Amino acid sequence: MGRHGRRVCMVLSVLVALTLVASPAWAGLEFKIDISPNTPVETGWVGVDGNNRHDNGTAVDLGGGVSVGCPGWGQMTTGDRGTANTPGYNPDLFRDFGESSKATGVVFLEMRGLPAADYLVTVVSGDTVWAEVPDWMLVNGTSLPLPGYLKTRPNIEAQSASLVVTLGAGGAVSLAEDPAGGKGKIAGFMVQELVPPVEPVSEPSGLGLLGLALLGVRRKRS
Repeated sequence: MGRHGRRVCMVLSVLVALTLVASPAWAGLEFKIDISPNTPVETGWVGVDGNNRHDNGTAVDLGGGVSVGCPGWGQMTTGDRGTANTPGYNPDLFRDFGESSKATGVVFLEMRGLPAADYLVTVVSGDTVWAEVPDWMLVNGTSLPLPGYLKTRPNIEAQSASLVVTLGAGGAVSLAEDPAGGKGKIAGFMVQELVPPVEPVSEPSGLGLLGLALLGVRRKRS
């Protein structure tokens, strides 16, 4: 390869390196929990029921020190609607539901051990086939009204509500029934870490690196 060819290869290598630095791939934590005591778990979700508890070590291990389950014995009652929701959208997710077996305001389901970050928490209503009053949940103490019964087939987007919570190290996302609303049946919930975008390498820095590469080529020719 001649001098010209080597110079072109070096410049192209620098440009590729700049592209990789400026556009890194980032992904935050994401957990999808299906209340599923008796039936198949929704594909891509993790099943949990009232027997998964933090107080006796039976909470579901989600990896990285994160777990999900009830705080103690008898905190969550679950129900099975069988195939009443099928055929439909997300049939396995909506076959079962969970609700508090204690007084309103008492946490009945909790995800623990989350790293410090902002999280988008999405709760999916369990009222999908009967005309029940809309549910109001408390997510870390903040009221979150959920959609009630829809006269359509079960639909996760239409039957969900979300809010953002900020957690410190080893934080938890807790669910309880809001005294201001009806009985809080849920089909499941999602917790997604909100990762801020990464600042790309500034243009002056990129040009500086390119200039250094070209200067190296020029000195080599000398």
